[in-house]
Amino acid sequence: MDKSHSGRGIIDIILDIKTKIGVFIMTYSKNEYINVAFNIDTKYTTHVEALIKSICYYNRHVNFYVLHTDVAQEWFDGIQQKLDKLACRIFSVHISEDVFEGNKTLAHISSSSSYFRLMIPRLIKQKRVLYLDADIIVNDSLESFFNSDLNGAPLGVVKDYGLGEHFPFSYLDASISRNYFNSGVLLIDCEKWRQENLVEILLDKAKAHSEEVLYGDQCILNMVLRERAKYYGLKENFQINYIENLKFSNSTDNVSVEFVPTIIHYAAKHKPWDTQNLNLFYREKYWFFRHMDWAYLIMRPSV
Repeated sequence: MDKSHSGRGIIDIILDIKTKIGVFIMTYSKNEYINVAFNIDTKYTTHVEALIKSICYYNRHVNFYVLHTDVAQEWFDGIQQKLDKLACRIFSVHISEDVFEGNKTLAHISSSSSYFRLMIPRLIKQKRVLYLDADIIVNDSLESFFNSDLNGAPLGVVKDYGLGEHFPFSYLDASISRNYFNSGVLLIDCEKWRQENLVEILLDKAKAHSEEVLYGDQCILNMVLRERAKYYGLKENFQINYIENLKFSNSTDNVSVEFVPTIIHYAAKHKPWDTQNLNLFYREKYWFFRHMDWAYLIMRPSV
């Protein structure tokens, strides 16, 4: 790493898949910081930049952790130059490409990087981390959600509304419950995960079941934690596929939402950055932040 960038607090973590031993450089921050983690590959940097801007629009004092295999250091340096003026920080968490090679992934995810979220409490030494998928826009302050009481649960989640009444999981006991959560928004109690060795439990479960699960690491997380998680409402993970299903079933493009979603998750077949569904619900919110100039964010009064 260029020593000229050593003051930026960049983490570089290389994992050894053969021994599952990593060189973990963990960072601490003051309690007032909100800790947000993403896992992406290089083709998603444009979209995660829009997400970062949306978070900074409503929040200050945020630590951003980006788990990745192939994002250029220059991208991090450029983003940090903007964040310096917004009391925020970004950290590169580089992970070896072969850590989850061969594990089943979702159709819209070309790499196994989605599994990296299973290791967040091991990689990031914070008490609590909010994990967000990259196909998300934040639409309000995260402070209330981030600091909410998990009531002893290791994880805060929102159910997968896109499934409706469908429950196609033979490896999950429906007689116990039909709980199943979407893993695009995870409020993680990292201390509890470390105390209970949940990272190791999840990694072992992934190794044993990655070929049979329908939705990759999302199912692995559900296999271990669906009955222990605290469930939040749609406001905290407003899943666009659920709204698109409502539009289709009611033959209308007009759906009224009676609350302000905190987190908008474009968990749908088509994304706001493609041209396949120009009427995608809340498509315009993505483009608002995609086009927003950093200079406007920097000059905007503090939130």
